[in-house]
Amino acid sequence: MLENKLGNYFECSPNNVHLFWKGRVGLYSILGALGLKEGEEVIIPAFTCVVVANAIIYHGAKPVYVDINKNNLQFDRKALVQAVNPKTKLIIAQNTFGIPPDYETIEALCKKHDISCIEDCTHGMGTVYKGSKMPPLFIKASFYSFQWNKPLSAGLGGLVICRDSSLGKQIEIFAKQLSRPSFFDSFSLGILLRVRPLMNASVLYPVLLSLFRSLSARGLVLGSSKSSELTGTEMPEGYLKSMSAVQKRWISSSLSLLDETIKKRQINFKRFDSVFASLNLQKLEVDTLGHSALKYPIFVKDKLAFRKIAERKGIKLGDWMNSPIHPVEYDWEKWHYFKGTCKKAELLAAHIFNLQTDLSESEMKRTISFVQENRSLFVSDL
Repeated sequence: MLENKLGNYFECSPNNVHLFWKGRVGLYSILGALGLKEGEEVIIPAFTCVVVANAIIYHGAKPVYVDINKNNLQFDRKALVQAVNPKTKLIIAQNTFGIPPDYETIEALCKKHDISCIEDCTHGMGTVYKGSKMPPLFIKASFYSFQWNKPLSAGLGGLVICRDSSLGKQIEIFAKQLSRPSFFDSFSLGILLRVRPLMNASVLYPVLLSLFRSLSARGLVLGSSKSSELTGTEMPEGYLKSMSAVQKRWISSSLSLLDETIKKRQINFKRFDSVFASLNLQKLEVDTLGHSALKYPIFVKDKLAFRKIAERKGIKLGDWMNSPIHPVEYDWEKWHYFKGTCKKAELLAAHIFNLQTDLSESEMKRTISFVQENRSLFVSDL
């Protein structure tokens, strides 16, 4: 069973492992198991994905956004403390680009106000904190993603790790009530899992990626998000589904390569870090030891101009996080975010791209040369 293999990887009981069609379904299940009610508030960083806000809103609750700092893209401590109020039900800490949150500050705040914390580990598969792949004990549950860009990918897929046995039982009850993916879902995903590596290796990667996103937004191919999730706050049809057999087989066959994949990403992250430091360009100030190095964030002066130049040179770019509630760029009020609320997050989003860290040696050399030759396109300080 995949639950046994994942339990061995995380060094926990397979009873702590729960599987879903997507990571956001896992989040929704945790919120339901915690008894999130209408009118209650959930604190999240203003540098998140809209599907996190959606899962909260689907329960009738309200996401409350907290600004971040530019050094590690994590909660601004002062802003986090100020955000807690009597309506606060829980805090969702976020493992951003693989960088663990400030657990000590969050734990102290949760204890002081008797509130819970769960962790968004959709960027954090493979992150090690104090020698363990499991988050700290005060974290009620953590949800992970097997989406396309993740080091352990099944195209789509979600995982919840929950130490709390009573909470875990509630999540398991919820999971058993989910519908199974249709034959079309499973068949389509199986085809995409075989085609996607060819797309990644193609020199037309940027064009093919743009085409894939366009088709998935229209529902013509399976994608991370349906268009309705990016334009409104009503739960889309077919949202609540369990993990398919196709996903389980793919994850099971790839799990043994995860640690090797993480190590490669960490090495490349450090190489990028050295280059940006040598050029005195804006970079994060984080301890790379242990974090999964999912992406390497970069900050540029003009995003539109930079994208054109980079794509012309064949540089693989990611656009996480292009807004405080990625990838939504307009009508933020639908998700209870108001422009100007989190100014640091908005500023960073206006300048950020990210480099892939799973590049081949030739791709790494080409990308490093591109950075060195185009230093003037980057930001030195925000």
